[in-house]
This record gives sequence, structure tokens and C-alpha cells, in this order.
Amino acid sequence: MNDLTKIGASHLSRAAYVYLRQSTAAQVEHNRESTQRQYALAARATALGWPAQQVIVIDERSRPVRLRRRRAQRLLAAHGGRRA
Repeated sequence: MNDLTKIGASHLSRAAYVYLRQSTAAQVEHNRESTQRQYALAARATALGWPAQQVIVIDERSRPVRLRRRRAQRLLAAHGGRRA
């Protein structure tokens, strides 16, 4: 069974969230390959069938903690409401 056969219409009817995170500004600066791999997950979601407008990237790199928490709560709310 490959990845494409595991994804059904019920999955594709929801948004695909990609949560990018590095803990510190230094990590963002020095771990660029990690960031590129994380962004590649959004491209992978579209390759698996999600329309680009349904792929939501939450980029938490070097954001203030209060903003990170708010965006993380958005992701959790979407998951809990079965929108993700």
C-alpha cells in the first residue's frame, strides 16, 4: 500500500496543516536545511492531492512566544474540530 492509497476523500476534505518550528533565532539561522525540509512537507501535501489553498503553513520560527501559542492553539482547535 502506498501513500496515495491511504488518503481518502475524508482526508482531502479537511485542511492539511504544516507546522514549522525552530526554537531560537540561532536555530533558524544555522539549520536552514531543516527549514527547507519542513517547507517541503507543504509541497508533499499538494502532491498527495490537497489543493494548495487547503495547505496551511504555520511558520513559528523566531516568533514571540505569545504569537506561537496563539497559532498553536489555532492548529489544535482545527484538529479538535476535525477540520485538519
